[in-house]
Amino acid sequence: MVVSACLLGRPVRYDGEFKGDPLIMELAKYVEVLPVCPETGIGLPSPRPRVFLWKDPRGEIRVIQEGTKKDLTPQLEEFCRKFLEKLKDRVKAFVLKSKSPSCSPTPTTKTYEDLEGEKLIGRYQGILGKMALELYPDVPILDENKLKGGEGRALLQLLFPSAIPDTLLQYFEAW
Repeated sequence: MVVSACLLGRPVRYDGEFKGDPLIMELAKYVEVLPVCPETGIGLPSPRPRVFLWKDPRGEIRVIQEGTKKDLTPQLEEFCRKFLEKLKDRVKAFVLKSKSPSCSPTPTTKTYEDLEGEKLIGRYQGILGKMALELYPDVPILDENKLKGGEGRALLQLLFPSAIPDTLLQYFEAW
């Protein structure tokens, strides 16, 4: 299972904050997990200036680094493409960070019409999430919020066809 590294508690976030998700960290005890962070994958440090989505004048979604206004889209796309191509048929699921410009599989990432990242115009998917959905249409691809609902239960049934460990079920009973 591919998981955003920040959800496993790895120190990769732009702000250096801990964003480990207890359910995902528990799940990682039972299944093989392949952590990924496209931003650190292209060499960005943690902490670092944030990146955000920008809709350029041609209508294309770009990933821009705050302050420098550097377009990181080509490097992130190359990293994500290579990462996803290496997976082949090994992956059973993805759990990626919502609201992340580099990861989110759902349209939760704020997108701006200006290079300062101030004029919000909508929400889109992150690069890895969008590419994963295109390349792996038959594989469950969730963000951490969807994992805690019905889609998450279905994923657990896929990963544990005979019996879901009680330590994982307790997270669902809490909601």
